[in-house]
Amino acid sequence: PLAKALERVRTEANVMPKWQLEQVMSSSFGSLWRDLFLDFDMDAVAAASIGQVHQATTKQGKQVAVKVQYPGVADSVEADMANLQRLLTLGAFVPKGLFLERVINTAKEELRLECDYKREAKNQILFRSSLMKSSLWCNNNDNAGAGAGAGGGGG
Repeated sequence: PLAKALERVRTEANVMPKWQLEQVMSSSFGSLWRDLFLDFDMDAVAAASIGQVHQATTKQGKQVAVKVQYPGVADSVEADMANLQRLLTLGAFVPKGLFLERVINTAKEELRLECDYKREAKNQILFRSSLMKSSLWCNNNDNAGAGAGAGGGGG
């Protein structure tokens, strides 16, 4: 039951209104953030539980995916996990022998990493660089890029 509920939250995520998207982009890149792009699609192409993705074209003509994190997501991880732990404990949903505190701590760390869009972008760049040097890579497409992220804290 819990897994189904969490899956529903993930698949039925709502996109943020355009005014809020404008605020998040401005706080991440400055009020002239639109000047970074030739084109930025204000309609999200995908949405999930912590953010949404927009298609854009940089000034250099590179097509990118811009991940925009919902405001407050990263800040709420600690409180949300504490509430989940209370709910699972009080509701007696925890199987005997499960070390709930370890599970919750692991989930908190994973969520913190998931919210760190800057770290994700660095890892994508490293992955691309490694892939380009690999004998497995057969298509040198210079138009592929790691993209950009907004609201994804970390560092």
